Amino acid sequence: LTRFNIQQQAPVQRSNTTQDMATIDNHALTRDLSNAFASILAEHRDYEEALKSYEKCLEIPLILLPPNHPDIATLYNNIALACEHQGDYLKAFKSSEKSLEIQVLSLAPIQPKIPRTYKNITALNEDQGDYKKALKSSEKSLEIQLSSLPPNQRKTARTYNNIGAGHDYQGD
Repeated sequence: LTRFNIQQQAPVQRSNTTQDMATIDNHALTRDLSNAFASILAEHRDYEEALKSYEKCLEIPLILLPPNHPDIATLYNNIALACEHQGDYLKAFKSSEKSLEIQVLSLAPIQPKIPRTYKNITALNEDQGDYKKALKSSEKSLEIQLSSLPPNQRKTARTYNNIGAGHDYQGD
């Protein structure tokens, strides 16, 4: 198993030494700082630079963490959002689907992050004018929300609204 030394961008053999564990901690810190920096860029609508930072940030957990780790799903979701803001819907779809795939494998079926990812996929489908797929994503989100959230939850009401809008867009 190899991982990258962030400063040198070269493969480094993994060992079980204290120094190696410190390096892993440094990589985690680097990842967290990069993610925070990318989030700030996104808040300032610099989506191109945010995307570069998110993609760079993703390199670390792809090497150090299991492939279905929830942190990896979060980074794919962030990449999808940055791509959506830039109008790169194909890449946004791929990243959202990858995020959802990991979430389904790694999280409890009623975890709130899963409906949020379906909501993001709904928005991407709406942006592309594919209201049928958007409606399916909203319905899947609602199914999970109904089984995981208390009744009269605001998020559930918004999902019902999205479903209504989806039917309206289709002329139903």
